[in-house]
Amino acid sequence: REFLYVIESLRAHGETISVRSNLQFHWWLKGISLDVFMAWLEDGRLYSYNVAAELSREQIYPLLTHKFKGMDVLIPREPQALLESIYGPGWTVPDPHFQWRPTEEARGKMREINSLALDHLSASAQIQRHWASFYSSSRTTIPSPFAASVALELPERCDIVDIGCGNARDSTFFAGLGHRVLGLDVSEKVIGSNAARAKQQQLAGIRFAHVDVGEPNALAEVLKEFSSEGAQLAVYARFLLHAITAEEEESLLETLSTQSAPGTPCFLEFRTDKDANTEKQFGTHYRRYIKLDRFVARATAKSLFECTYRIEGRGLAKFRDEDPFVGRVHLRRL
Repeated sequence: REFLYVIESLRAHGETISVRSNLQFHWWLKGISLDVFMAWLEDGRLYSYNVAAELSREQIYPLLTHKFKGMDVLIPREPQALLESIYGPGWTVPDPHFQWRPTEEARGKMREINSLALDHLSASAQIQRHWASFYSSSRTTIPSPFAASVALELPERCDIVDIGCGNARDSTFFAGLGHRVLGLDVSEKVIGSNAARAKQQQLAGIRFAHVDVGEPNALAEVLKEFSSEGAQLAVYARFLLHAITAEEEESLLETLSTQSAPGTPCFLEFRTDKDANTEKQFGTHYRRYIKLDRFVARATAKSLFECTYRIEGRGLAKFRDEDPFVGRVHLRRL
């Protein structure tokens, strides 16, 4: 919570911040790109981004003031000791082969913190800001590989709710196959753009609504309205689950279970925990990496859904130089 407070305080002062994880954020400060890591002292040991070393509190505090590029910045009382603890005794000489060698205990602490759910309100605000910015510059219109695979599983004509539709690349694809589509997204800005583009291009059978899955009543209302118009309903959500909080996931599954008829299929694709430490093409937003087995267990716990298909691996959602670990799960409402 302290880490989130720092992030929100900087943003409140107009600073440009992008969150990489529960342990790290980027700060663009007067033309300088800074990596900022959470750090703390515990039992005489420094913990910071998988680095742990014996350091006394006296080597860190009281902080000293130092001039850096014309600015006064705070530094540890013994900066050399801190640098050596992170980069080793040879830190003064650049080593292209240097590797951090944290202890397994330190790695465990980092994994534990990085797996914690962010505070709900802070996470939701961060998520909305990110997607409003992301889709203002994203122009991808080619349907995703997941959408192509799901298209083979759909009946000839059905109603599809695309939750977290983004810039509607998959919504438009499904509509082009003759399905009636409702695209939902947390970003009011992208929903407005999608609706305007659909009207301009005279796309039939597709409409959009601004809905936050964290608000179950709003989601239930649009699902009830859409599904009451007949036809087989199908739920589609690509890269949504890992972009929402655990509480929002629980709320989403509960709403889908109460607002969909027996037999309704749900097609879901998300990043799994095996993708947590891989390089990202778009590496600046909140992600909650999901264990596939645990998600399936949660989704089927109350016997409201059954899992009809599941797969996990690479090669399913490759984009440019990124080949993430993803899970694909098909559920069916019982």
